[in-house]
Amino acid sequence: MTRDAEAGDGPPEYVEAAGGAPDADLVNELSQVATELLDAVPDGVLVCNAQGVTVFANAALEALFAYGQGAMVGLRVEELVPHGLRGSHRSQREAYQVDPHRRPMGGLRRLSAVTRHGSLFFVEVGLSPFRQGGDTYIVAVVRDVTARVELESVHRRVMASLNASHHLVLIVDPETLWITYANQGAERLSGFPTDELTAMTPLSLLPLISRARLLALVADAADEQEAVTQTDLLCADGLRVPVELRVALVGGSDGPPECVIFGQDLSERRRVEAD
Repeated sequence: MTRDAEAGDGPPEYVEAAGGAPDADLVNELSQVATELLDAVPDGVLVCNAQGVTVFANAALEALFAYGQGAMVGLRVEELVPHGLRGSHRSQREAYQVDPHRRPMGGLRRLSAVTRHGSLFFVEVGLSPFRQGGDTYIVAVVRDVTARVELESVHRRVMASLNASHHLVLIVDPETLWITYANQGAERLSGFPTDELTAMTPLSLLPLISRARLLALVADAADEQEAVTQTDLLCADGLRVPVELRVALVGGSDGPPECVIFGQDLSERRRVEAD
């Protein structure tokens, strides 16, 4: 099926007109409506036959892969996969064809795809079979997840850097003050395991700071980019460690900001100052 044309591999089965034969105008009208509906879908939609040949691609899919209108019809789906992966993709497609079933997007099924110009990007694909005229077709819904993959990669690198720090790092909800992340430096300094730290607020670790004072530090960080104070950190063994805390707000462009608390152990500095 191409836009403004009837299906290439057999028209859909419609209810017959009163005279016993399908009404050609009705068939064309319904085919056009179905195509327009699929073109309105924001995700790419591809339909291929049992041989892996594309029989329909909606406008979003054509834009995603940089093909002109109707140019994807007749392409083997392997041509949309990086060259080095085409053999394995063909094997997986043929195995799926033996037992076609509905397979939703998500999970660990993140694939590489290639545009007509050779640019690589990441996609998630949902599959669903349907039968028409005795033949089985596969509908694939394709979503570009490149931005999410890159963001997750950046997030992993940031988390690795934070965990490599010897200083305490806490990410805190600026409204509820619950700790949503604690690095290994926080575990080493406080003696609390990270799963326990993420089940409390910083107030449990800072006996000299009230809730009002902590909220004031968060407000100061919002106004001045950073708020600094010195206080004591209450450790799991009951001992207190002098620390310098730096409070900052990060993010906020695509969602609510998060409060980050950096803590540095001042014990050695205090001993040097005392000498």
